[in-house]
Amino acid sequence: MTILATPCPVSLGPLAEPRWALCFTALRTLTLGVALLSPLAWSHAACAAEPPSEPTSSHQPLAHEPTATAALPSEPTSATVAPDPAFSRHPTERRYGFGALPIPNFTSDFGMGLGLVGSLFHFSDGYRPYHWDLDAGIYVTTGGIRVYGLLSDFPHLLGSEWRLNTMVAYNRNLGAAFYGIGNQGRATPGQSARYNYYDLEDPTIRVYFRRPIWRSLLFYIGLRLTKDVVNYDANSLVAAMHPYGIAGGNYNQINAGFAWDSRDNEHNPGSGTLLEVSGRTAAPWLGSAYQTYSVYLSASWYHTLMPRLILATRVAFDRQWGDVPFTHLDDIGGLYPASGLGGGNTLRGALSDQFIGKVKALGNIEGRYRLVEFQIRNRPLEFDVVGFYDVGRVWASDGGDGPTWNIHQGVGGGLRMIWDHVFVIRADSGFADGGYRVYIDAWQAF
Repeated sequence: MTILATPCPVSLGPLAEPRWALCFTALRTLTLGVALLSPLAWSHAACAAEPPSEPTSSHQPLAHEPTATAALPSEPTSATVAPDPAFSRHPTERRYGFGALPIPNFTSDFGMGLGLVGSLFHFSDGYRPYHWDLDAGIYVTTGGIRVYGLLSDFPHLLGSEWRLNTMVAYNRNLGAAFYGIGNQGRATPGQSARYNYYDLEDPTIRVYFRRPIWRSLLFYIGLRLTKDVVNYDANSLVAAMHPYGIAGGNYNQINAGFAWDSRDNEHNPGSGTLLEVSGRTAAPWLGSAYQTYSVYLSASWYHTLMPRLILATRVAFDRQWGDVPFTHLDDIGGLYPASGLGGGNTLRGALSDQFIGKVKALGNIEGRYRLVEFQIRNRPLEFDVVGFYDVGRVWASDGGDGPTWNIHQGVGGGLRMIWDHVFVIRADSGFADGGYRVYIDAWQAF
């Protein structure tokens, strides 16, 4: 189960899945900026005062990746050279850079959150945005999330076009939500405050590889090892329904797929397309206590309608088969994992993970209008206003689960603060199914 659907700050590719991992990767993006821009880090990074000529290495650098959350929340990236201005300066020799930053956030589902990450970068000629990066971080919220993690990123593994991401983390969510299974999920009235919640521990190890194949096409494959430990109150919906997977256990899976990523900017696209088809499986031969198979399809389009207005759209479909534990019925996606339906990345306004099941479909549309932009230290800072419309539908299994047209809708708006076209802080408020939720977080919803 991903801790949240929304990245707490940026997402860097298959490394981001839980909300906290997304936060870690977001913080990595910002600490990279610190390592390249601050006077102290500049001397350690040994960057030239003027950008040098393009690297002469025959290896084509990949775009900087995401991830969340899920929270110190991912991981995705383009297969071509990234044009992001944030990485336009390159070190002239092999040196190190470092950064450490706290970033707060807030959501109606998890309360106030604070992430802190320290990053160590190794810069070298011929490699963008860096040769390698190591991160250590912690993420906590007033709603009960506790995360401690170590991440690494090797954009050019052993000098090749393969990119390696790893993650080792301990996750605990004292307020994991459960509203039942299927399209009718809702908070149970007249019960204790803890009735729709339980305690989930899921320490995780992730290893992901990816590489460009042709033009904007990339391939990725990864292994995720997770051990679910479920604890719940006797007076709770989990105890009353006793859903499959309540005993917890290992949930180990392989994830692989292809993505076409022609976006002009991975973090804040104004044009391009992201298409993905992927599959994942958990099986006893991987040491998993469960046997499951999943397919994920998604398509996102970004188009600049006029100089200040961007239209962003996404449609996605996720299908699971087998003995899926209830703690993973919210899993969505492959390269850019999400969670739900319900939450800041899928159906804004609905409760986090309000609708879970083996079949999930969703659609999102956003209009992003740039209100103002100005320069700080020769770097652009812009403020945008956003309007959005989210739709989604879940089926507990095959067919049934109420009328087909029983589609959940979320509508709302928000603000964006975007630094250097890369780091995005967003504040959204959404209405869905009679509910209202607020999300102050990082990175675009999609």
